[in-house]
Parts: sequence; structure tokens; C-alpha cells
Amino acid sequence: MIDVAFCIDDDFAPYLAVSLASLLKNTESPVSTYIIGNLSEAVKHRLRTFESESTRINFVTHNLNMVQSELSERYQGRLNGVTFVRYALAELLPHLNKVIYLDADILVTGDIKALWTASLNQQVAGAVEDHSLMTQNRPKTLGLLSQSYFNAGVMVIDLAKWRERDIFTRLMHIHSPKTLWEYNDQDVLNVVLDEQTQYLDAKFNGQTYTLAHHLVETPVIVHFTGQEKPWHLSSAHPYTELYRTFFEKVPFENNTLSLFLDSEDNSILEKLKETFTTSAHIVIWGAGARGRRIIKAIEQKLPHIVIKQVVDTHLTGNCFSFAIVPPEQMMTENVEAVVVATLPHKQDITNSLRHTALTVI
Repeated sequence: MIDVAFCIDDDFAPYLAVSLASLLKNTESPVSTYIIGNLSEAVKHRLRTFESESTRINFVTHNLNMVQSELSERYQGRLNGVTFVRYALAELLPHLNKVIYLDADILVTGDIKALWTASLNQQVAGAVEDHSLMTQNRPKTLGLLSQSYFNAGVMVIDLAKWRERDIFTRLMHIHSPKTLWEYNDQDVLNVVLDEQTQYLDAKFNGQTYTLAHHLVETPVIVHFTGQEKPWHLSSAHPYTELYRTFFEKVPFENNTLSLFLDSEDNSILEKLKETFTTSAHIVIWGAGARGRRIIKAIEQKLPHIVIKQVVDTHLTGNCFSFAIVPPEQMMTENVEAVVVATLPHKQDITNSLRHTALTVI
């Protein structure tokens, strides 16, 4: 029996359902799942539909105060205090000596038995390096002696050692409501588990950065790290299509794709709305994540504005139904504005357009 734990609330239940469905489809061994959170009976009823002879669904409630903890500015509106509940896995699952912890924004694409049986070499936990934050020298920022930093979305935990070394108390000691860690509980876990973590093969936590930089070819677990998720209309992640084949079948009525926008996106849309009260034709400069979000937002919120072209300095190919063109091929006739949907070099791009009669937003 493989024991797997998730920490969620009602809002994240449809995404957990995808994680469960993909896990059970790809794992031959019996699985006992512990869903930790104060869930409604309606959500529990839907999640129980995953039970079978080889699959147990267990619900674990709690009254932990850390769920009220404030998140860093980077994660405002993206996470809530439920993320801190994993500190207490050993206390909430007292009958277990080992568990796989998974974030609920994952897609299992292989058998997790290989993860379950991976050697921890007497360490408290096993995890995969956070390749994106390693490029930002996160270990140095936190003063980690191991000079390594892991992504906490997939962990194999020796709960017996967690208890023996009183990891929960140590986590809570440095987790202070007055001290905001930029990466929240992941930072805290890395500090406390420094030199107590066995680093595992990247295939067990195929993060968005990892896949984009071809650091792993065949992940066992795909982890949709970053702002953009596969349930967002703007997602261009390589596993979005596969994810959505599961998502459309989950036993929840609110399994619809959503529009994610950050404050800069909303500012751009507000300027467009104020500038063009009637029909207008525009060019989008930037085919990255922000450009994709702006395109979908205009289609949904500002249907009187017509996107004629998508321009990008580096990206090629297609952005949804638009062929991406280089700046020298940007149209300047029969369009009223250019939306600069990229933060890097935004001022330089804006300056380069001053010779045109176009409105730059």
C-alpha cells in the first residue's frame, strides 16, 4: 500500500480530483490517500467516488492556527494558509511512518511506486531540486549549508524521523506571522530540512521550468509550478491538453477553465477599456504568458476590440490562432494601438514605437 497525502480546501478540490484520477490511472499498487483539510460534505462525497478495492480515500480534519498565516506578496491571491498545513503531516497522520506528499496542481504520468521505493539514505525527506530558484541562488540567500534548495510540492517523508527530530516544532519556531518568507512554507522547509534531505531524480517533480529547459524528458509527475495553471484559459504548458482530458471528467460542476490575471494585466485592460469605448483594432507585442492572458481577457471582456496581430522579438510559431511575427513585420496601418504585453524591455519597446501614430498601452 502506497500512502499519499494532499492538503487542500474546497476551492482546490476539482484540481485535486485531476491529481487523483491521473495517479490512480498510472499506479498499479494499491493506494491509500489522505486528504487533509476541513472540507464540506458535498466535496467529500464527490471525492469518495474515487474509492475502489485498491484505493482508499481518507479525510483528515484539523484545527491548526497556521492556516491564518499571511502569505508573502508574491503569492497573494494565488495561495492561502492551507499550504502551511504540511508542517504537521507527522502529527496529523500518527499511524503512518512514511508518506508521499503531493501538491494538488500536479498530473501523474507514470507509476509512483518508483518514488515510494526511492532510497532516502537515512534522511528525513526526499525531494527534487527547484531548478528555477537554484538559478536565482536561493540557497545562498537563505544561508543553506547544503547549497541546494528543493521544491516542496513533491516530497517523500520519513514521518518517524520527522517525529524523532521534532521537525514540526522547529518549523513552527521559525515560522512567525511577523516574518514573511518570500516562498512561504517552502523556504521554511528548506531551512529546517537543510542537510536532512535526499535529492531525488528530476522525473519525480517535473516542474514547469524543468520541462521548459529539457532537464527531464519523461516525468513521472508533472508539477505546474508558477502562476499559470492548466485550468487557465491562457495556459501553453506542454501537458495542458493531457491535463484537460482529466479535468473535463472530474465529478465537479465547477470544472471550467478560468481566466487568471495579475495586477499588471488588469491595468492594461483598464487602459484599453478607457481608451477605446467603441470598436478598435490592435496589435499585441509579447507572445509570452502575459500576452496570452491579455489575448484571452480581451476575447472575454472587451469583444469590441479586435486583435489583428501578435508580435514578439524572440518567440516564433503560433500564439493561439495568431501567427507570431517579428517586430519588423508589425502592421502600422488599419490598427489604432499596440499593447506592450511584456515587462522586460517594455520602455525600450515603447520608445521604439514613438515614431508611429499608434497609441501605445
